[in-house]
Amino acid sequence: MAQSIQQKINENKLRFLKELRDEREQENKAGEVPKAVNEKCGISEEDDREY
Repeated sequence: MAQSIQQKINENKLRFLKELRDEREQENKAGEVPKAVNEKCGISEEDDREY
């Protein structure tokens, strides 16, 4: 009985860690895209002001 409880605990830990990793990967991907877009927008606005 103790082994089955320990096995369930380990399965839950593994599932939790996988979900956490997936969430962090999504946050990292979501954070990268706006930065690139903002940089491009900022450059084009600066170019327009110079002309």
